[in-house]
Amino acid sequence: MFGFNLGYGFGDTSAASENMLFYDGHAHKLEQVRFHIPGEKEGREQYLKPWYFTSSDDRLDLTFTPVLDRRAYTSAGIILSDQHQVFGHFDGTAVLDDGTELKIHHMLGFAEKVRNKW
Repeated sequence: MFGFNLGYGFGDTSAASENMLFYDGHAHKLEQVRFHIPGEKEGREQYLKPWYFTSSDDRLDLTFTPVLDRRAYTSAGIILSDQHQVFGHFDGTAVLDDGTELKIHHMLGFAEKVRNKW
């Protein structure tokens, strides 16, 4: 059994983060993870193009191929919520604490980018 939880850009993660690999009943801590969303630097994210996920400790290298962007947008005065929950599949590699490299092939999952202001 394999799974993971990744976070990037939410709060101050200098002391700790939520980046974990879970394999065979054990948790494996990753350092900082970066979500590379196409067009993000230009301010026009292209959510349905492949995303890339890398970690600062070089233990994560994933490509996320989107299939569906479930988007919700609300703007009412000082309240704003812009959410993209993107479903697709992951391919790449993840390295456990002991150096074991796992190959990920078409693992179903989702990634999201959410911006809230209030």
